[in-house]
Amino acid sequence: MAKFEITAPDGSVYEVEAPDNAKESEVLAYAESQFNKPVERGIGEQIGQVGQMVARGMVAPTVGAIGGGMVAGPVGAVAGSLAVPAGDLLASGYNMLAPKDYQVALPSAAIQRGLTSLGMPTPESRTERALVAAGSGIGGLSNLPALSRLATEGSTQVGRGIASTLSQQPIRQAAVAAPSAAASQYTYEATDDPFLSALAGVGTGMAGGIGAGRISQLTQDDLRQQSSNLFNIAKNSGVVLNTKPFQATMKNITSSLRADGYTPTGDFPNLNAAIKELTTGKMPKDFVELQALRAMIKNGQASANANEQRLSSILVDKFDDYVMNIPTRDLSRTSNAVDVEAGMAAWKDARGAYSRLKKAEIFEDIKDRAEMNATRFSQSGTENAIVSDLRALANNKKKMRIFTPEEQDSIRMAVKGGKIQNVMRFLGKYAPTSPLASAGGAVTGSVIGGTTGAGVGALAVPAIGAAARFAATKTRENQLANLVDLMRRGGRNPTQVSPTATLGLRGLLSDMQGQ
Repeated sequence: MAKFEITAPDGSVYEVEAPDNAKESEVLAYAESQFNKPVERGIGEQIGQVGQMVARGMVAPTVGAIGGGMVAGPVGAVAGSLAVPAGDLLASGYNMLAPKDYQVALPSAAIQRGLTSLGMPTPESRTERALVAAGSGIGGLSNLPALSRLATEGSTQVGRGIASTLSQQPIRQAAVAAPSAAASQYTYEATDDPFLSALAGVGTGMAGGIGAGRISQLTQDDLRQQSSNLFNIAKNSGVVLNTKPFQATMKNITSSLRADGYTPTGDFPNLNAAIKELTTGKMPKDFVELQALRAMIKNGQASANANEQRLSSILVDKFDDYVMNIPTRDLSRTSNAVDVEAGMAAWKDARGAYSRLKKAEIFEDIKDRAEMNATRFSQSGTENAIVSDLRALANNKKKMRIFTPEEQDSIRMAVKGGKIQNVMRFLGKYAPTSPLASAGGAVTGSVIGGTTGAGVGALAVPAIGAAARFAATKTRENQLANLVDLMRRGGRNPTQVSPTATLGLRGLLSDMQGQ
């Protein structure tokens, strides 16, 4: 009798005997047909085992994510959730090249055998194996929290971008993970084609993006967290902002305020308190402290003293200009520095993130002021309040210097507005709150239709004006939002991630985890 080793779909290896004259291919074909033969089970038993099949699939990616996270944080969690498919890929590649006697078992097969030995039911049919794959897809969602953290804490811009893309639309990702993995597994068994299997997973995931809006990648909180994390990376690498040159620079800056009318004996309590902290404070100058110092300066902007408001605004601009351009000579190495080169790179990135954060805040402040001051512009409300602040910014040469040429062009274009936008703005002058509304409507209507037309025009023109003003205001608000996005991305056009792309990637990950 000849002996043959048969590997079952769950990874179990069996030794079977057959007559000496039996062909190996025939023995293998027969064994495979028996393994894939559906098991007859009662409806109650089938329903009862659905949860167990799904749980069987969830084990590997979930345990991998938890274990990897405990060892290496969010990076380890992501790597751990993908460890089994990565191990299978490496083992399969090795087995293709290695002699039969030196081949190794796939990690997934070893895990499945272990689960079987623990008493979990073994998948016997194609449907049951699809359920196990679905469970793997669900388990793969365990890397979403880690991806969300890496989107802001990642040490490289490329890594943060990838993590941000993969962490978007968590609810939709949860909805497509299981069906994507199940579709991949079912397709693979039906076609024996890994490409079609992956296509089924990606396609199922992409279908989940139908009807979802596009997503902006960066929020102000994301950017604030990113900046803080980068400052901390630099600090942990052994590169910090030296307090002495920082305070020397702050003394020079505050001395320059004398030309603007500042004197320490003046009635500037908030400003004086901020200057004292800037020039003598002992706290380490990390991101948290820099933010605290800036908040102290801004307290003066809320003062009832107009001069203190003005001087505090000048100081906060000078402070931001320094932080956005901190010279390397003001940095120092700590005694336990571990990677100065990485620390310097992190400082450069942190400085850039801070710059984008503060530039975006300028336009968020414009929005806030416009909402508060809209009543001052009774003829055009919020829209005119926004354009007035934008025009003042565009005409301020000192403030415009912090923006790149591309950003400056975008600001000026927002002030000018488009042709249609300006037409809407003109028609908005005939809104009901304008004295031109009823009079202009009556005159226009009388020219067209006499006395009757005057009455109709007195009602119609204000309505058209109101609609035009609304359109002009919304357009101006959108321009302001686009400027905020532009600043957050460092002068690049706002980049958005399609949910279809994110969910397609989740489908691919589910395919990898479920196979």
